[in-house]
Amino acid sequence: MLLDQRVDGAEGGGDVVPAPVLPLLEVEGGPQRCQLLVHLPLGLDLVDLGLAGVDALLRLVERLLGGGAGLVHESRCHPVTVVRQGEPVPASRPDAAPLATRTRVLAVAAAVAGASGPGRWHGAVAGVPVTSLGVPTGWSVQAHVGDQLPDDRQLTELLAALRSLGSHGFQVMVGHEHRHDPRWSRHGLHEVDELPTFALPADTAARLEVRLPPELTVRQAEGRDEFVDVYGGWCGGRDLAAALVTGEDVAGGRHEYWVAAADVTPVGTAILHQGERSGHLSGIGVLEQFRGRGYGTALTAWAAVRAADRLDPDGRAVDLVWMHASGDGAPLYARMGFDQVDLHVGFGPGSP
Repeated sequence: MLLDQRVDGAEGGGDVVPAPVLPLLEVEGGPQRCQLLVHLPLGLDLVDLGLAGVDALLRLVERLLGGGAGLVHESRCHPVTVVRQGEPVPASRPDAAPLATRTRVLAVAAAVAGASGPGRWHGAVAGVPVTSLGVPTGWSVQAHVGDQLPDDRQLTELLAALRSLGSHGFQVMVGHEHRHDPRWSRHGLHEVDELPTFALPADTAARLEVRLPPELTVRQAEGRDEFVDVYGGWCGGRDLAAALVTGEDVAGGRHEYWVAAADVTPVGTAILHQGERSGHLSGIGVLEQFRGRGYGTALTAWAAVRAADRLDPDGRAVDLVWMHASGDGAPLYARMGFDQVDLHVGFGPGSP
C-alpha cells in the first residue's frame, strides 16, 4: 500500500529541512505487524527529522494503523518496523527502543555536548558531528557516526581532523550494530569504550519512588567551587571536574548543579540539563567512602523526578528523562526501571 503523506517543518542539525521530508511512505504486511518503508531524500536520516518531524511521523502512523504504535529504527535506507502498542520489540533488535526515544536522545545529546565553553568546539567533519569538550582525556574529542558509515576517504579525513583536535586522543562513537565493521581496524582503530543510554517517559520518571535516607538532603551547590570539589572527588580528580564544569557553565543557566549531603557532609553530585522537551541527567555519583548506603539510588530518583517536572528552555513540559551510563551506573539505572535505548561503542587509536 503506497501512501502519499507529507511531514513538514522538520529540523535537522539546527537547519530547517526543506519540506516534504517524507514524500512517500509504503506500508506492507498485516494489521499486527507491518513494514513501514520510509523514503527519504538522499543523505537524510530519520534522526535528522528532529522532534517536530518525529512527532508528525508518529501521529501519521497512528492514523494509518488505527491506534498507538511504536517504531523501531533499524538503519538508514532500511525498513522501519512498526510494532503495535503492547507488542514486544522484534527479536532481531532485542535492545532497540521506540524510534521516537532513540531519535530524540541523539538530537538532545548533540545539543548538550555542543554547549559552548573554554576549549570546546562542535561542528562536522566529512559529514560526521564532532565535539571537543576541552579536557585532557582520551574521550574529550568525539565523533558520533550515525547509521550511514563514512567511506574510507571520509574516514581518513575525519581521523586527520580528530588527531589535530585531540592531543590526548579521541574516540569515534558508533552504534553497537557497527562494532564489527572491518573499516575501524583497517584505519588503526580499536574498541576502547561502551556508552549505554537509558531513558524513561517523563510521566513514568515523575512517579519514581524517592527514598532519601533520613540523614541525606539534596540542595543546590553553594557555588562552582563546592560542586567541583565534590564532583572531582569521585569523577577523576578536581582538575578534570573543573574543566568539565566551568564558570561559564554555571553562570549560563543551562544546567542545574546539585549536591547531596549526609547531615552536613557533601557526599555526591547531580547535574540537570533541560533540553528540547527532555531532561538530561549527568554527573550523578557518590564519593567512594559513602557508597553502599543507598545514596546513589536515592539521588538518581530525586534528580529524575525533578527533571520530569521542569519546563524546557521554550517553556514546554518535559516528556523524556534520560542519561548516559558508566559501567557502574548501568545496572543501577536498569534496576530502577530505566530502559536502555541505545548503546554506542567507542573506537580510538593505539593498541587493542
